[in-house]
Amino acid sequence: MLLFEVMRGLKYKKALQQIEIYQTKIRPLFQSIAITSVDWSHAEDLWVSCVEKGRQLSDIDLLLGVITIKFDGVLVSADNDFSIFNIKIENWREK
Repeated sequence: MLLFEVMRGLKYKKALQQIEIYQTKIRPLFQSIAITSVDWSHAEDLWVSCVEKGRQLSDIDLLLGVITIKFDGVLVSADNDFSIFNIKIENWREK
């Protein structure tokens, strides 16, 4: 998902130099993980919880939240939608 989110944004901007840097220097630092049926089930539960609170998140945002929770990670985003989750969030645009 991370690859998709980053690459689609760079491709949309036609940021060829940034794509090259991302693919050769940044991407190799990340480990790919499989999304399991347990992760999907957790995403379903989060969706229900969000809708009950009047919030509708995209499936990809729900999965990002699930993976962040699963690995006790930090989600880097400027999107306020993730505030509904009990996770650590950093907005690098503000730094």
